[in-house]
Amino acid sequence: GGGSALQSSVSSEWTQGGRVTFKLRTDVAGAYAVVAEICPKSSDGTSCDSSDGWVAARNDGASITVAPGAPSASASVVECGGASPSAANAPASVCAVTLRDAFGNDVGAPSLSAKPPTVIARLDPPSGVGASPVPCDVSDERDGTFVVTCAPVVGGEHSLRTYLDPVSIESPAAAELIGGAASPVTVT
Repeated sequence: GGGSALQSSVSSEWTQGGRVTFKLRTDVAGAYAVVAEICPKSSDGTSCDSSDGWVAARNDGASITVAPGAPSASASVVECGGASPSAANAPASVCAVTLRDAFGNDVGAPSLSAKPPTVIARLDPPSGVGASPVPCDVSDERDGTFVVTCAPVVGGEHSLRTYLDPVSIESPAAAELIGGAASPVTVT
């Protein structure tokens, strides 16, 4: 999981008619196996006492899949110049964006029913240089990552600004800046 205190917990509640409702709360995406036992006695409330050796019913094999949430700009990351496997051995003007949900889970490939996320990027010139910001090419790898390639016209310390789901490319300020800040990119 990511930055929250919750990881995973299971609670149970007896309901009318002898039914028990189990609730799984988690911020960790993945597949969970469900194992249930019904027994006459449990001294700890979580497992059957083995002293009587009797289990009235057991169900193994059910599973629950917890999918990651929607992409979060503040939890997503931008890595440049070899800082990530996607950008390994790449020049500083190539960066990788990994979309993560609010809990830090990699978002992965979008579902067929979901609107795919949009990522745009621009490279701002070094401060004091009269050059204009350069729009960058963004390639969707269809696995929750994007490759950002920029062609700067001047050298120096640039600022890469990547945005998640902008209203329009001309007005990225309405979108959230991925990672919460511009990423420094040095061009030699």
